[in-house]
Amino acid sequence: MPHSLEHLGLKNALEQYCRTVMTSTELTLTLQIYGLDERLERSIELWVYRIIQELVTNVIKHAKATRVLIQLVYASELLHITVEDNGNGFVTTEGLKKGNLGLRYLIDRTAYLKGAVTIESELGIGSSIVIELPARPLTQLIK
Repeated sequence: MPHSLEHLGLKNALEQYCRTVMTSTELTLTLQIYGLDERLERSIELWVYRIIQELVTNVIKHAKATRVLIQLVYASELLHITVEDNGNGFVTTEGLKKGNLGLRYLIDRTAYLKGAVTIESELGIGSSIVIELPARPLTQLIK
């Protein structure tokens, strides 16, 4: 578990992660967090952090984007994660068929947590990935 996540919580850890990415790349990240006034259960925070990290890594590796918007919204016991970029975009069916392990892993991880993934992308415009997860402890989700 990242030190900042364990000691400072999800919000502060994501803010620190975004600063680190922006200092090591030419990518501009905008992080918006709503409704997350208290800490979530540790395992949920870790899963959300890793999901966002995976999505940003995919943008860095593949999208040739200059801007990324990350939104995390906690409402009605649900977490909504949105990551949008202004990169190359891709044909979603081809992206999943070509063995994109990052996307496949993301979809599998989200399904394991009883969540849903929506992927929208347009060539030359960018991509938007929306994930909705129940914010209950892992022990309740994987029964």
